[in-house]
Parts: sequence; structure tokens; C-alpha cells
Amino acid sequence: MNFTLHLFILLSFIVFNIKTTQAQNKNSEDTTGKKKLSKAERLAKKHATWDSCFIVKAEGDTIYGKVDHRYDQSTLLSSYISDMLIFFAHPDGKEEQFIPNDLKELYVYNLADGFKKYVVLDDEYYLSNYGILYRVLVDGPCKLVADRVKSTLPLSVASAFQEAHYYILYKKKFTPIKIAFSDGGANSGTINIAPGFIKKCAKAFAECPALVQQIENKTFRSGDIREIVKEFNNCISVK
Repeated sequence: MNFTLHLFILLSFIVFNIKTTQAQNKNSEDTTGKKKLSKAERLAKKHATWDSCFIVKAEGDTIYGKVDHRYDQSTLLSSYISDMLIFFAHPDGKEEQFIPNDLKELYVYNLADGFKKYVVLDDEYYLSNYGILYRVLVDGPCKLVADRVKSTLPLSVASAFQEAHYYILYKKKFTPIKIAFSDGGANSGTINIAPGFIKKCAKAFAECPALVQQIENKTFRSGDIREIVKEFNNCISVK
């Protein structure tokens, strides 16, 4: 009698487990008949379009993962904190948000247009409680960096237009510069200095008089500010 009772209980337990498993499998499908994704699968799908990166945090630690895809990760200056956040995903899918002051450097790679470096600098020109993440266009003792400012255009066109601020940073001094794009506009690939900035060249590049003279006489090989900063770095490196 006890054997029969034990056998009945065992069989009932097996049947219960089978029905429970079937119910769980059924619940894992939505109304379209497609299997629902797990949280890990949903995060993996979400992060598939994010860009590979590594971050050097303010305290010196380096972390690897992905950053929310944007054409430019430099700080978008506005009155909204959400415009200043960096959205980061760890390898395990866990998401974290940073303000620029949480970071020291951000490196984004595997991009169609190449590698991009961003830094948080001691900014004497524009003060922010959250810090500013600058894109480094030219690196070296003298840097050419840029941030962005939120467009004041209507929403219908604002997404296609984000004005950039460009600065020369040398010996911790920020020099804002005016840009004159070529006929192709901001997407032309050429960042020319505006005629009004030429007057500032004597001060910004004073340690290389020959370069200043070429700029003023318009005999330098290029009007692109990136080439000018590179040449200035070459000039001061041999002194």
C-alpha cells in the first residue's frame, strides 16, 4: 500500500513538472507566436549598434565596453543634463551613465570614419558644473579640440545641424577660433580658418614666426586649421 502511494506521488510530481515546463514555454511566446527575448538578449540586440570603446575614468581606472552610437560624442552644450550624458554598456550588458567629469578620456574605435579620441580638460574658457567632453581633432603639445552647441533651428532640421565650437589649446590656454567651411559645408571635410581669425594667429602661434608669416601671406600649403596646428607642433618639437 505504501509502495503504491509513493509511486502515485512520484508520477504526480513528474506530471506536474511537465505541465509547468509546458506552461513556461507557452508564456515565453507572445501573441504573434514568436519567442520572447530574455533580458540579456534584449540588451545584446540594443547594444548591437553601439560603438566599441574604452574609457579612462577620472580616478584612473580603464573600462571597456560600448557607447551609444552618435556621430560625435563631444559634449552637446545645452541646458538639459540629458544632452551631456555618456551612455555606456559593460561587456555583460549592464548600462551605466556618466557625466564628462566622471571621465578623463574616451576612445571610440571600429568606426566607419576611423578612430576618435575625446578628453575632459581643465577648461578656462567655458565653465561647466558637469565638465565638457572635447573631441580631439589634432593631438600633441598644441591641440585642436571641439565641442558642440545645441541647434536653435526648428526640430525638423535641427537633427541635421549641430554647430561646433573649435578651440586651440596650448599650455592650458583656450583660443576660440572661427571656422569657414568650403563650399561643401560642414560635411566637406575641410575646416578652414575664417579671415577674422588670421589676426589671432600671431598670438596663438607666436613661437613659430615663420608659420605665422605664411598664414598671414596666405602662402601656407593649406587653409585647413588641422594642418596648421600639425605644422605648429612640428615647429615647436625641433626647438
